[in-house]
Amino acid sequence: MKGLTGNGPIAVVGTLLLILGALLGSAVAQAADPGISLVPTSGVVSTPITVSGTEFPTGSTFTLTYAGQFVLTGTTSSTGTLTAGFNAPAASFGPVTVKADSGALSATAIFTLAGITLAPTSGVVTTPINVTGNGFLTDTAFTVTYGSQIVLTGTTTATGTLVGVFNAPAAPLGPVTVSATDSALTATATFSVTSSATIAPTSGVVETPVNVSGAGYPAATLFTVQFGGLIVLTGTTTASGSISGSFKAPLAAFTSTPAAGGGQTRVGRAGAIHASGRRDDLRAMMSGGRQHHWPPDLFSSMN
Repeated sequence: MKGLTGNGPIAVVGTLLLILGALLGSAVAQAADPGISLVPTSGVVSTPITVSGTEFPTGSTFTLTYAGQFVLTGTTSSTGTLTAGFNAPAASFGPVTVKADSGALSATAIFTLAGITLAPTSGVVTTPINVTGNGFLTDTAFTVTYGSQIVLTGTTTATGTLVGVFNAPAAPLGPVTVSATDSALTATATFSVTSSATIAPTSGVVETPVNVSGAGYPAATLFTVQFGGLIVLTGTTTASGSISGSFKAPLAAFTSTPAAGGGQTRVGRAGAIHASGRRDDLRAMMSGGRQHHWPPDLFSSMN
């Protein structure tokens, strides 16, 4: 009988164990957890995102979701990798989960979606506008612009949020882009400017000088001011859509009506501003007698 050393049974068993261990180690190495990476890892809505993944089952179908929303499907390669691209859909601003799922295995990564919201989203010039932002760089200086005008500066919080308030500067009628920018990202929202007009004084008699001012009209456009059907003022709006001027309340714009206690009083109504097809009615009452004055709501804007 041969000994239990050298080429004997023990050596054979040892060799088999070594081979089996190597095979098992290889299998364990191949069973590493799958993972995905994103480029870039932050941005705004519509930012192109490239997703790369490894260690998925080979030749398997995978599904990609963004904040739980389906974005695409594909097939992994013969080596278990995946590559896909999509544009960031709208979602709640801040961290967004991107998930690749092959059915048996899945992996996730975080995309930080930056954005701002405005409250309100429309109004007249001087309207206070609250700005709230999420998904920005942390502890970083930011600037808010209204059109091309800087209206707010500050520093984001430790969680990448920003807050602020400003009064809407003069701008023409229509949409204005509000932008918030840090050192890497710019997010935008839209504020819609509506027109408004005021007069001073708000009471008086015939021939009283009346100053008219307005904002939020089309830029560099001819305008007329009417009172009682008569044109009392014409001009051109400024580049920012503002108007200004004055007139004397005309006697011809008034009609005679019986006055309390006898006699006649003259009452004028319905002023209006016209600019580029837009009409803002101005409710008005003005008396022609010394004892009769305009009510407090004279020439209130009707937008």
